[in-house]
Amino acid sequence: METPYPRPVGGKPPVNLLGQTLAGIGILLVLAMLLFPVFTGEKGSRRSLCLNMIKQSTLAMLIYAGDAEGLPPADGWIDRTFPYAKTETVFRCPEVAPKDGFGFAMNDLLSSRRLDADALWAQTPLLFESSNLSRSAHDPLTSLLREPRHQRSSGVSVGFADGAARMIPEREALALNPRSVKLEGQSRL
Repeated sequence: METPYPRPVGGKPPVNLLGQTLAGIGILLVLAMLLFPVFTGEKGSRRSLCLNMIKQSTLAMLIYAGDAEGLPPADGWIDRTFPYAKTETVFRCPEVAPKDGFGFAMNDLLSSRRLDADALWAQTPLLFESSNLSRSAHDPLTSLLREPRHQRSSGVSVGFADGAARMIPEREALALNPRSVKLEGQSRL
């Protein structure tokens, strides 16, 4: 029996164009689902960027502490640690416009302190998202944000004296206060 359309050279039947089209659309849909969070996740990426900035600022302060044998004084901590960060944007929360200020503050209970190896620095906030937007803001955690600055975030960014940085849930941020900071046995410079 002869087919109503001619066979191509080589004797193979014609390709099912409908099947190929549906497969192509399916592949495009899967790619769109994978890439969609990238296009809609600007606020999430700002939250991650803020945490990254806190981490880099914390590490700059710890490198300074290694060179100077102690953390910088709270007054002017950005100026003292700037050579270790190489850019001022590291000290700025991405949700705060440059004309409005910075958004990070140093725990001034750690001002000029040595970082002894035997201390429990993992529990001690060094830098934090602050309601005080001034340059080199510092206080004993009193300006720590009590509500997240970033949309779709359930916490605030905090850098710890051991170099770690993480998002603190609101309930933990509310519990942080100057008396919760572990400073027993630490010596001042």
